[in-house]
Amino acid sequence: MQANEISKQRRKIAFKASKLTTEVTGWIDKLLYNDFTPEQIADRLFLQGKIKLHHQDIYRNKALGGLLYKKLTKACKKYKALR
Repeated sequence: MQANEISKQRRKIAFKASKLTTEVTGWIDKLLYNDFTPEQIADRLFLQGKIKLHHQDIYRNKALGGLLYKKLTKACKKYKALR
């Protein structure tokens, strides 16, 4: 084996390997659609034995717009003060 191939294999099983695969983001999207918060999603996925994920990872992945922003409660949204 080449050194590059060995390195790639080690990175796949490393602790810091990307946890947000397409399958995991599908679970997250489904739970967001059902009005769960990122904290509830992280706990639910852990309790179901699927994946251990921090809620901040969900915010980082989804907070750039789209589904998460629309599903957050009013208290979590950033908005301008009314004059």
